Amino acid sequence: VTLAQARWVIFARLLRMIKAINIARSLRKLVGSNKRRYQKDGFDLDLTYVTPSCIAMSLPAEGGEANYRNSLVDVCRFFHTKHPEMFYIYNLCAERSYDAAHFSGRVKRFMCDDHNPPLLSDLVSFVEHGNRFMDESDNHVMGVHCLGGK
Repeated sequence: VTLAQARWVIFARLLRMIKAINIARSLRKLVGSNKRRYQKDGFDLDLTYVTPSCIAMSLPAEGGEANYRNSLVDVCRFFHTKHPEMFYIYNLCAERSYDAAHFSGRVKRFMCDDHNPPLLSDLVSFVEHGNRFMDESDNHVMGVHCLGGK
């Protein structure tokens, strides 16, 4: 293999990688097309402030799923940067879970199938836990998500 051929191979791989990145960005916009996105301070997340202390978002995802959903790494960075030690994440997704250590253990999971209402007992537990957490400080923020963030 000549030097010129090696350069063409590297160039072709670079173009393929750029195309894949653009496809992933397009997929993310398509999946979250009817939602508001948080696009400030270097973040681009399917996330919105419902109130100043309540954030609705889609699942913090890992692996290939992070190409079209919120990246777990980016969501962690968001909460640790914007609301350090003042947040609690409520995972209402029965289909997926993640290690709560990413959020310093501040995750409470309530199993609710996508596009279905929760059990009444789970709804009561969620409201009680959320109220206790929010009552502890005026600076507390809760992040709530299901699979798609609706």
